Amino acid sequence: KGGGWRERISKAVNDLKSLRIAQPFNYKVPDMIAGYRAIVDFPMDLGAVGRGLADRRRQQYLNPFEVDRDVRQVFHNCQLFNRPNSALYKASEELKQIWDQYWMESEAETAY
Repeated sequence: KGGGWRERISKAVNDLKSLRIAQPFNYKVPDMIAGYRAIVDFPMDLGAVGRGLADRRRQQYLNPFEVDRDVRQVFHNCQLFNRPNSALYKASEELKQIWDQYWMESEAETAY
């Protein structure tokens, strides 16, 4: 695999975002969702991760581990706010497993 860590992790994030099951996680949780901000201290969505990776001038991510942390924060937030039997909670569990695979396959940490 060629490319540096940023290219590798960007591909992994974009691949994750493109999955149908990931669609609700690509956008900020709307402010109108009652109680969300009272429960979730660090809001994050996959779209924000992608934008942070794309904007090299802002240097939002200095290494692949920061990207991994933010992607996992998306799933953590979902599981914190939603009930375990909800469709969103279950989707977050599935996406976390997919992300684990994408992260490993990206080899971003070895390219860092």
